[in-house]
Amino acid sequence: MNQIPHSILNLFNNKDLEESLKQILSLDQEAYNQHLKKAIGSNNQGKIRSIIQSAISESETYKNEINNFLYEVIYNYELNYQVVYKLKFFNKLEQNSDDKSKEFSLTKNEIHQIIEENLSEVYETNNNRGYFSDITNLGSELFIVKKTNQGVEILQRIFVSNASTPEKAKSIFVGYKIDLENNLIELKWNENRIKDFYKENSEIKKVSQLLLYLFSNFKKLTGGFLLTSQARVHSINQKLEDETLNIIKINEFEKFLFTLFEDDYQEKCKLFKGKVDMHLENTVSSTVEDLKLQNLHDEQAKTLVRHLKYHDVASTLSFPDYDDYIFSFAFRDVNITSSKTFSRGHKPIYSSSIYWYLIKIALEMKKMTEIGTNLFYKEENTQKIFEQEVLLQVKRGALYIKYYQYDISQNNKGLNNLIYKVESRRKNDELFKRKLGGFVSGKSISEVAVSS
Repeated sequence: MNQIPHSILNLFNNKDLEESLKQILSLDQEAYNQHLKKAIGSNNQGKIRSIIQSAISESETYKNEINNFLYEVIYNYELNYQVVYKLKFFNKLEQNSDDKSKEFSLTKNEIHQIIEENLSEVYETNNNRGYFSDITNLGSELFIVKKTNQGVEILQRIFVSNASTPEKAKSIFVGYKIDLENNLIELKWNENRIKDFYKENSEIKKVSQLLLYLFSNFKKLTGGFLLTSQARVHSINQKLEDETLNIIKINEFEKFLFTLFEDDYQEKCKLFKGKVDMHLENTVSSTVEDLKLQNLHDEQAKTLVRHLKYHDVASTLSFPDYDDYIFSFAFRDVNITSSKTFSRGHKPIYSSSIYWYLIKIALEMKKMTEIGTNLFYKEENTQKIFEQEVLLQVKRGALYIKYYQYDISQNNKGLNNLIYKVESRRKNDELFKRKLGGFVSGKSISEVAVSS
């Protein structure tokens, strides 16, 4: 077939496709323009499609590179919304001769092998080699199964919107991942495109119903041998046949978010302290005395004054002065009320007086229900910077992750081509999942950060 369907290419804008094609095919602008002139098509996308068709027809290498590029973009960038559960390597029940249930454990390798055997059957059943260029625009189902260093990823097309107008059709994908390295299960989709799927499915109108649908799909794709997660999807009261969704302690992910928040607070205090004059502590002591705060606990009063100084420093800083930073957070206090602060434009929160007003309570709660943060990763060899804004929320025993899709510009001199943005998303996601996996396994975030 050797044609990428419209319903796949319509997930991209033409500029992103053209810039990416030039990199993949090693073409400068002049050479690409020559290809564009020779291409057959009634519009720009038609010509781009023609260039892709020509490349993958002539070269198996280009066919693999283009299909791999499409997979990377769709799985790691297009699917911008995740729900993450802690993975439990459960004890399967086995009947012994006395008709009593006996438990036995499975190792990661045994589980991985079983999953791979079942996924091989998915390939054979669907006669699918994992190429976007081998499917029809609308009709055929698509599964792409990929083994990674961490575990197994599955990309599944579940729906095609605008099917009555093939040239405007868009494939709607979902992703699944069994992360054996970090003990996590991930379900992924695009937050906006999934709304078209909702319109055509009367039984699926909200996230909780979508999660039930995805868990059912995931189980079928893994041959009925899906591992249980320590989680219960909200409003799911039924068992998925032999599968059990166990309730995780609601505060485990909340404690993880708090650890992120606390580490960031300590890091930023060091940053601000370094920008205050060397006589800070003398200033703090004299201010406490001048304001007659001695009736407060002495250290508490000094901390209050330090925070006032840090707030002053933060008010003079801007984006380039930070690497990673927090732009929002929320927690529930002891009175079951919610406190939330959010910086407009996703700017660093530290210049807001609300941050410093709530910090004492937040540190005492030791739980967070939400954090908006700018993830930051600097490649040691190339010094290349990768950033990603993300909103983390704990709901119903799971960690909900929303990755923002807009351009990255703060530290990258306007570098915003699609290949870079996909790489930035993947690198930051992998680093974040290592922190999360380490926390779930009982390590501190700093230990995970050092080892990675």
